[in-house]
Amino acid sequence: MGEARSIDPRRRRAAITGGLALALASCTDGGVCLTATTAPILGGTRTTGDPAVVALVRGDAVVCTGTVVAPGAVVTAAHCVISGEGALRAPDRIELSGGETPDGQQLAPAWVATHPGYHHRYFLEDIAIIGLAEDAVIPPIAPASRAPSGTLRLVGFGLDEPSGSAGVKRTASTPLIGADLFSLVHAPLTCHGDSGGAVLAWIDGAERLVGVVSHGPAICGDAQGTAFATRVDVVADWLDELLAAEPSTGPDGRCVLADPSDPDCTCVSDGRCQTCPDRVDPDCGFAPLGARCDAEAPCERGAVCVGGACELRCSPGAHGCPLGLTCVELQPELTACMPAEEDSCR
Repeated sequence: MGEARSIDPRRRRAAITGGLALALASCTDGGVCLTATTAPILGGTRTTGDPAVVALVRGDAVVCTGTVVAPGAVVTAAHCVISGEGALRAPDRIELSGGETPDGQQLAPAWVATHPGYHHRYFLEDIAIIGLAEDAVIPPIAPASRAPSGTLRLVGFGLDEPSGSAGVKRTASTPLIGADLFSLVHAPLTCHGDSGGAVLAWIDGAERLVGVVSHGPAICGDAQGTAFATRVDVVADWLDELLAAEPSTGPDGRCVLADPSDPDCTCVSDGRCQTCPDRVDPDCGFAPLGARCDAEAPCERGAVCVGGACELRCSPGAHGCPLGLTCVELQPELTACMPAEEDSCR
């Protein structure tokens, strides 16, 4: 491996932010990222099964998908429950359908928790748990404890075409392209409304939840793009901890929706440094992507300090970098997304 040349931080930052703008689309005022998935499940088939895969509804619209992983808990994408301003915004209700469940059965959310490593710009650890006000009387799907291989099955309530409407459950199968530190990479088969949807695979004789649909190309179904799902196995300890304990109105990582004084309901971990009314924002005190960094000014989550500047970390060969960047091994166990034209370590 050759030695990487030094890159002007100004060029580095422009390449990174430009790549992100092309790879990821903007969010609505409600905080639901319009390109947080790749296509309907585009090309998928309607299904009346998979009762543990549920619709997250706000008003009369299905905004995201979720998966029942325990009688009283649904896993979805973090960006589905955080507004564009960084505030928690739970769905109005969760609708169940499929199997022996009466279509349209509705459950109310009681609490919400986003993963402490979630970052709104990079979709790192884009996963959240919604606690239910009452148990869902359907068999849950167990989260996986290790990464899958082979074929994935996607289930969601998203659009069946870019100009269609969400709200119908569909499923499709696709091969696993690869995996990086945080994500499973698959073909662009998801679209608006599939965010938070189930990525399933057979492990140890049972179909398990191996991923949560996160983001993909700006245009649903773009054949040149890839889609990303948050790996469930890498956040298994966090899931187990939250599912094992009862929520409280104290600082426990869960926002109890009925108590606006709960400190976990403001300034959630999402990569934004904000002024909080009652505590220090956990995202403050870190250098942002492209900024100068050192031991006294460490980089924000998802970034590493390379040559005095914060770079987006990655996993070689996993398709985890924004457009225009490539994953470069700078030294053993240190990889970062760098401008492709100046990469001399491939």
